[in-house]
Amino acid sequence: MTVYKPIEKLADVTANMAIKLAKEEDLEIVDTIFNGKYYVPYYALEPIAVTKENIDSTIIKDGFHLRNAVYRNIE
Repeated sequence: MTVYKPIEKLADVTANMAIKLAKEEDLEIVDTIFNGKYYVPYYALEPIAVTKENIDSTIIKDGFHLRNAVYRNIE
């Protein structure tokens, strides 16, 4: 099992935040994580647990990896 966050979704969120920063708008980030010294704001995207049952409908469907690369030692 591994975790995956769709690149397209990450890019969309990042682009929207960049536009807000350029316009000096509030990012409306409410979550923080303690780095040992400070509480740092972060935007959380829900990761997808990738298993053999959903690898085709996640990583391969999104084009993150090619099917022949994923299954090269199996098929």
